[in-house]
Amino acid sequence: DSDDWIEKNTLSLTYKKAIKGNKDIVYANFDRIDPAGNIEWKTDINIKYFETENITEEIRIKQFIYDPVNFWGKLYRRKWFVNTGIRFMEGASFDEDDIEILFTLFTNNTGLITDSLYHYFNTPHSMSNVSGIHLKERYNAAKYVLSEAKRLNVYKNYKELLDFAFYRSFFLGTIAAINESKNFYSSEFDVLMEYANKYKFDFLNNKYIINQCSENNILLLKSLSSREKFIQAYFSEFSSEYEKNKIEKLAQDIQGNHRRIILWSAGKRTRTLLYMFPKLAAQISYVVDRNAKLDGVILEGN
Repeated sequence: DSDDWIEKNTLSLTYKKAIKGNKDIVYANFDRIDPAGNIEWKTDINIKYFETENITEEIRIKQFIYDPVNFWGKLYRRKWFVNTGIRFMEGASFDEDDIEILFTLFTNNTGLITDSLYHYFNTPHSMSNVSGIHLKERYNAAKYVLSEAKRLNVYKNYKELLDFAFYRSFFLGTIAAINESKNFYSSEFDVLMEYANKYKFDFLNNKYIINQCSENNILLLKSLSSREKFIQAYFSEFSSEYEKNKIEKLAQDIQGNHRRIILWSAGKRTRTLLYMFPKLAAQISYVVDRNAKLDGVILEGN
């Protein structure tokens, strides 16, 4: 990425390790830097799984699951691109991490440098932080990886792993973005529900998803049959008891002290909250939309 940077000796260290140990991939840890220059967090890649020769199937599965899923900050043997014919998707912005995971199915010898050699700058306006995470593009990238796995005749042997990668890339990334924006009424959310209902059955019977993913995210995945079920599951799992009690108390105060309430400049989040807390919604006489033109407006309905 153009705003990230590597240590001055990154290429030297990774290349020497690759040549000395005949490595297919050399991994290195990385950290994420906030706009003020502070380290937000850093990876701690498990040397037990990533510094290894003659990779067994057990280790291959561990690498697939615990790979930090970033294309940058690693050194790759060129022949895997040549021999497999794997290429990036033209014009895509979110495909490289999905494609990277395929290489773990072909490598036999990997190395790890435990130092953080790559520094990922978390700029607020980067593509991964903008509102709306290019959902269709993420989906197309995940789908492309599955099609490439089938072309290379590895999908049948690693179906559950690759489906897990699809879930991790597409669904988990999307749910994280929804958690950030809480926009349950976007067209992207409609696409998420459409794809969830298409693939949900296999996902909910996938041992890697069940073992590796949180109960909250499994619950959200199960609830994607409708927007209402998802919103209900989301608020029941992610809203703190403090927030719930505060809203319920607000509803009681309104009921005790006022006869008519007009809620001004309501947006999507406000409407979601009203839907989820009927005691509060019952006390609201009118809701004025945030984008309403108010010249001579007559308030309508509840």
